Amino acid sequence: MAVESNNVQVIAPQQLISLDQTLICFDVEQPTDARQKLVIGRSVASEKTISWRIRTNAPTRYCVCPNSGILDSSTPSTTILVELVGNRYNPHHKLIVQAIEMLPGESSKTVWKSERVRNVENVQTMQLELSTTLLNLDRTQYLSTDLAAQRSASLSSLLEQSSTVGEERVKELESLLAMLQSDTQQMQKNVEQTIRLKEALQNNLVARNDMKLELQKKIFELEEKEKSLLDKVTKEEAELKQLSMRSPVQGEQCVVS
Repeated sequence: MAVESNNVQVIAPQQLISLDQTLICFDVEQPTDARQKLVIGRSVASEKTISWRIRTNAPTRYCVCPNSGILDSSTPSTTILVELVGNRYNPHHKLIVQAIEMLPGESSKTVWKSERVRNVENVQTMQLELSTTLLNLDRTQYLSTDLAAQRSASLSSLLEQSSTVGEERVKELESLLAMLQSDTQQMQKNVEQTIRLKEALQNNLVARNDMKLELQKKIFELEEKEKSLLDKVTKEEAELKQLSMRSPVQGEQCVVS
């Protein structure tokens, strides 16, 4: 399952599988190990039998269940549970999903030992983006600053101060247009990142609510158990008191010979 971090590459020569998300955002502030679900499915256009596996450069930090499997017509998708052991996140951690087509006679064990694996064109590799809720919140706060307004004011100032004409003016405007297009692409990436963070936060909120309900259930069970024990103790104390009240009388009636 382990893989050297400097060998991790995002290569997708053919679309064999798809993931419901590529951002795994762990809520490391919770008392238990942070968990995230990942759904891996066979590509819509594929009718092949696919073997997949998950690899990481930190095998002692991540518990993935299952960490490998097969996708076919009977099982076109499966849900994976990724657990961050001890909530010890490190930005150098890497987690990748690999998939390869299975040929007749191959099994999930033998396929990854075949010579075909050496050819990157036969293996689809997808790298997951690992992060934490706090890191993403800080990043989103940075993205929320009014950088667009600052850039707009800067462009307006440049246009007002410019005295170029003719071809020089055209080149200047083309340069500004390229800069605006670059800014637009960056803003689109920021929006996509924010949307992914929103989804991650919603998932974390659902997990927190589930944990809250589970804790409330345990509290209720413990309170009921405590009440039952108190009733039992009270009953036994009453019986003991009755026995102690009868003991002197019985003692006086006893004759020692």
